[in-house]
Amino acid sequence: MRARAFLASGLTAFTLLAAASASAQQVGGVSITRGGHNYNAATGFGSYAGQSVATIGGSAGYASPYGYASPYGYGGRSITHGGGNTNLATGAYSQAQQSVTTVGGSAGYASPYGYPYSYGGHSVTNGGYNSNAAVGAFSQAHQDVTTIGGSAGYGKNLTYGGGNHNAAIGFGSQADQQVVTVSP
Repeated sequence: MRARAFLASGLTAFTLLAAASASAQQVGGVSITRGGHNYNAATGFGSYAGQSVATIGGSAGYASPYGYASPYGYGGRSITHGGGNTNLATGAYSQAQQSVTTVGGSAGYASPYGYPYSYGGHSVTNGGYNSNAAVGAFSQAHQDVTTIGGSAGYGKNLTYGGGNHNAAIGFGSQADQQVVTVSP
């Protein structure tokens, strides 16, 4: 169990680091963060497969020449792709659990005075396309998916969730799924 927790925290840290380094702080900057495309499988009698994935988008805009902590952005684009995850447990008494979170990045102008502005900024968040399956007698499949859109101030903000699959197949099997998609 410790190895799984260590691996999950390491992958989350890598994803956060990739999001931070993908940020382009400039006029018309672009930040593209890609996560997902994970595969997790446990096979055999009484098998277990658990997966936790987090994808956090970066920010795009213009960094203030005056050293303000908030990024300015004129026409910045932040695109975050999450999902594409697969989690499988096969065999009798198998169990598959999956938790996926995708958080969009920010694009546009953030005022040092707390006023949100954007001059043509666009934030696009794509979550979903997750699969979770437990196959066999008395199998269980549990899935939690959260997609939270990014921010674009007064610009355009698009948030896409869905495309999630959850299945428990076999005698006495059970499947449950919780999906939340939020757009600011």
